[in-house]
Amino acid sequence: MITLRHATSGVLKECPTGFSFTTFLFGFFVPLFRKDFKWAAIMLVAGIAYGVLLEELNIPAGSGIALSFCFGFYYNEQYIKDALEKGYVPADEASRSWLVEKKILSPEPPMGV
Repeated sequence: MITLRHATSGVLKECPTGFSFTTFLFGFFVPLFRKDFKWAAIMLVAGIAYGVLLEELNIPAGSGIALSFCFGFYYNEQYIKDALEKGYVPADEASRSWLVEKKILSPEPPMGV
């Protein structure tokens, strides 16, 4: 879990990291509850399209778990990237270090460069 702070308003946001079991289990409801409507819509449309594709190919419906698994790996990092684009910055050094380690933020250049 990392903490982000909005650069102008100072609002703090706790952001989970790693695999999202909640997204894996509850799908598009997770971004919906986080008020991340863009990703809620993307997950809903992808889920419907994937379901239609599985139906057309006569693949059992249980195979849809693959899409949930993919979103589980992807969503938390994407949520953090979207927050950074909206003006959030790391609230502490541990959060900044995690973002640099995952190559989401670039390390600060040395002084004088």
